[in-house]
Amino acid sequence: MCKTWRDAVYNRRVWHGVEAKLHLTHTNWTPFPSLIRRGIKRVQLLSMRRGARDALAAAVCDLESLSLRGCHGLTDAAISPALDTNLPALISLDIGLCRQLTDSTLSRVVSVAPNLETLDVGGCSDVTDNGILLIACGLKRLRSLCLRSCRLVSDVGVAHLAGAGSIAASAAVAGTLERLILHDCQRITDTALGHIGAGLRTLRTLDISFCVGVSDDGLRCVARLPVLQELHARACDGLTDVGIAYLAAASRLCILDIAFCLHVTDRALLHLVHSSATMPHLRQLHLSACAITDEGIDHITNVSGELRSLGIGQCLGVTDSGLAMIADRLKCIEYVDVYGCTLVTSVGLDKLRQLPSLKVLNLSLCSAT
Repeated sequence: MCKTWRDAVYNRRVWHGVEAKLHLTHTNWTPFPSLIRRGIKRVQLLSMRRGARDALAAAVCDLESLSLRGCHGLTDAAISPALDTNLPALISLDIGLCRQLTDSTLSRVVSVAPNLETLDVGGCSDVTDNGILLIACGLKRLRSLCLRSCRLVSDVGVAHLAGAGSIAASAAVAGTLERLILHDCQRITDTALGHIGAGLRTLRTLDISFCVGVSDDGLRCVARLPVLQELHARACDGLTDVGIAYLAAASRLCILDIAFCLHVTDRALLHLVHSSATMPHLRQLHLSACAITDEGIDHITNVSGELRSLGIGQCLGVTDSGLAMIADRLKCIEYVDVYGCTLVTSVGLDKLRQLPSLKVLNLSLCSAT
């Protein structure tokens, strides 16, 4: 290779913003010096052999973003060498689906990486409320926290994050957290949502999907969040039209996902329509498998002309008449899901296909395709 090409390969402007995705499979080889020379500071390890872990420990101090997501066999002991030195540059860490990691690793992370802004521990099933306490008190700049399927995390852990009770003065994240993912955290109840509504006032995104212990009372607490823009509450069996009414009265949501909330009906959409706070901002609405009919479609399409994405899959009361309302009134719509709408025919689908802005029409298992 000529020197010009070699110099071009190592020009940092060429690699700006690049994330390297690596398999560390050789114990006597490390790519990190070459990556550092190129200015690459974001790394995702797809797999890692035991003997290659020392290479990671030697290079991690220079990284801004590190993903170990799903690395098989990664334990507290195995990751420990990489967390033996201060990591002031690290702002994003993903250890999701590393199922053997525990609160012990979180203790080390909090100690050596105090500037973290994004932390994903989703699927780390041994993380407990004690680990959440460490995060709450130690990460003063944290903006995004994913606890998806952390099934030992309960209302107590959320209380720590929100600065409730005795740790109110030391809970660092309560004033910075903007995104909280509690998807499939089975021990979360309305009590946790009460803590969130009272203490996490900067929250913009909240995911409580599959949290079967939450109800309308919890949504009333969530509605108090002043800057909430995105709420995912999919398959929350305890939610009804009443909870949606609480949200509609107080929230300025851009994204609302209440799919598979089987007790949500057309009346919920009527509440949204009557809301001067929510409707002007709403861009995505997901209602799959809710008890929605053409009447509900009539409500929402009359006042939500700016809607970009609408999910009504498996809404068995929606017919071609409802699709005609979408086609006539939602001129900016880009995505429509009518999966499993058994009363829909080719007549209604053809009207949707004529929309110039439509990019995706999901119609699998419809009666007509």
